[in-house]
Amino acid sequence: MAVTIDDIKNLRNRTCCGISDCKKALIEADGNFDKAIDILRKKGLKVAASRSGMATAEGVAISAVNAEKNFGAVILLACETDFVSSNAMFVDVASKIVNAAVVNKVQNIDDLKKVVFDGLSVEEHIVELMSKVTENISLAGFEFLESAVVVDYTHFNKKIAVLVGLDNVALSENIAGTGKSLAMQIAAYNPVAVSRDRVSQDIIARETDIAREQSAGAKNEEIAQKMIQGKLEKFFKENVLLEQLSMSDEKMQVRDYLKKVDPNMVVKDFKRISIG
Repeated sequence: MAVTIDDIKNLRNRTCCGISDCKKALIEADGNFDKAIDILRKKGLKVAASRSGMATAEGVAISAVNAEKNFGAVILLACETDFVSSNAMFVDVASKIVNAAVVNKVQNIDDLKKVVFDGLSVEEHIVELMSKVTENISLAGFEFLESAVVVDYTHFNKKIAVLVGLDNVALSENIAGTGKSLAMQIAAYNPVAVSRDRVSQDIIARETDIAREQSAGAKNEEIAQKMIQGKLEKFFKENVLLEQLSMSDEKMQVRDYLKKVDPNMVVKDFKRISIG
């Protein structure tokens, strides 16, 4: 029985196995889908389909920047267990994926899945990895950043990865070091935005509601409003990057520390991805 490209695609959709593996299985099974699936299972290649519904609460978050230091990417490659996430093969694939994203300046996760390296697409590498580690694996997160200078940071346990974009500066050892410190601050303190004017209205509304509930016992509305504003100010100072106390100098806010390094420096944006 002749095997058509549509047959191969249909088997691939049902099993998540590679195209070449599906083709070989269909030829061996003389076009019989059920037999082809059994052949893939015997070869350990049916894992992708059989585990596709399993929860992926573990994984690695990894960052990378290009040679020019003006484009960076962070990814989250998720799996089922911490045992697999610490596996050298798993980490190696994740590192190759984020490097492929940087080299190709990918700007969305769907395009990243199609990028080819070492003869396979990112999506195919993930399926192949699933068959080797017998766990569900997914590309669960992707962010990119383009700026005059982009600095990245991957935490030692590979559970948090950060990008920081700096504008109005030129790359130097001092600027790179400042960017690294800033990335580490973002990893540790998880700010919600660069500045308070970029905090989403949803977050402000939520914090206002919480503050209103907490001020319910105030003697009058004027006092209640002052309490609400005070709590919002405290929220901004603790959760807005430029208003946080700097890890590099805890006597001043981040914005003041950056002015001391270079008064022209602007934090364009940051991206942070984490496991859990």
